[in-house]
Amino acid sequence: MKLTPQTIAAAMKRAERSGERVEMVDEEVRGLVLRISPDTPDDDDRDRAQRRRGVWSVRVVQPDGKRVRVPLGSYAEVSITEARKAAKEAKERGRAGEVVSAAERREAAREAARSRVTMLEHLDAYDRQKLAALRSGSLARRSIEILLGDRLDDEPSALTRSVFATLVDERAAKSPVAANRSLAYVRPFLKWLVQRGHLAINPATDFAKPTKETPRERTPTLDEVGEIWRAADRLGYPFGPFVQLLILTAGRRDEVAEVRLDELDLENGGGAVWTLPPTRSKNGRALRIPLAPEAVATLRDAIARRPDVRPVCPFVFSTTGSTPISGWTRAKAALDREIHAAREEAAVGTGEPAKRMEHWTLHDLRRGFATVAVDVLHLDAAVVDRCLNHVAAGTSSVVARVYQRSEMLDQRRAALGAWARLVVGSSAGATPAANVIAIGRR
Repeated sequence: MKLTPQTIAAAMKRAERSGERVEMVDEEVRGLVLRISPDTPDDDDRDRAQRRRGVWSVRVVQPDGKRVRVPLGSYAEVSITEARKAAKEAKERGRAGEVVSAAERREAAREAARSRVTMLEHLDAYDRQKLAALRSGSLARRSIEILLGDRLDDEPSALTRSVFATLVDERAAKSPVAANRSLAYVRPFLKWLVQRGHLAINPATDFAKPTKETPRERTPTLDEVGEIWRAADRLGYPFGPFVQLLILTAGRRDEVAEVRLDELDLENGGGAVWTLPPTRSKNGRALRIPLAPEAVATLRDAIARRPDVRPVCPFVFSTTGSTPISGWTRAKAALDREIHAAREEAAVGTGEPAKRMEHWTLHDLRRGFATVAVDVLHLDAAVVDRCLNHVAAGTSSVVARVYQRSEMLDQRRAALGAWARLVVGSSAGATPAANVIAIGRR
């Protein structure tokens, strides 16, 4: 049949009326075929339906005599003249042995897919080799996943510097500070890929932080700590006693949130102790944390309120009975509401509106402890650092570094005990002079 726009249009109408496929064979180029399928009325994409209706292909013969059908595109995109030219070129390639069958192409694609290793698969291996041994491993992985996003389905070679820059910029637009953290976590992963030959160049090399950060200087006052303590009391289990223990121990959020029963010795004759294992300590060292009587009371109350499940919940603070607490944004918002509600109640009758507490974070409580410990309790900075589980910087003297590695358990017990009395007294409205036992520098 001679293929013309008119004969093809007529064949398309015939296919639509009959609901059956029509195959038109060109009389000018042997083996050239236009297959026309019935239109799909419910297809919203009319262009796609049109391309599917008419598809060009040509039969070519390979040197071994095998016949192969080679697709040449749709009638909507390839004209009759172009199809004839492409068919002739395909037949020439077939005679030269350069054309493979659709089955062979599919098998080659399957083989390529089998040998293709995605960024996600590499990240799994990196997780097993590196991240699993780190306390912050799960956080690092999540940050990497958020930054790379859909690119994890690609091979590493697809992560060019321009692509990486776009990912970082998109992350920074949504969460500026989090973008800095993600960049810090992804750098060693990409370096790991380079070292193993999976990536030619690390796109994160010399990549500047997308956001300039200003170190936090917010230090809650003693009165504010008292307000936070009272609000936590009203908040109830598990987040209320968690915040109170966070204050009393000057601990880090996740370390306190994940405290387990088997880490506590509340019956110790020499004083109750919480032993933070090295796997959960930020600096990778075990630490015995002395517990003031107020901290012991808070822990006992929290333990009594845990979910009643079997097997027994191993965590002091839990909502599920099997995992530690999380959901910090909601918990902090609830705490802030309690604080402001108390301020509004106190403002009744004064004629003045209640002022909201200046923005603060849970981590600021550690800075509040450090400030009060030095300025009010007059503690030595080395004792304060050990209470905070800090290690002396490399620029300090050898004596200072060795001194700060010592446990200082007795000094810390006295310090945290004085701090607990001060906080509880402040929350009850007492003045520092009425509830503080001065501790001289040691």
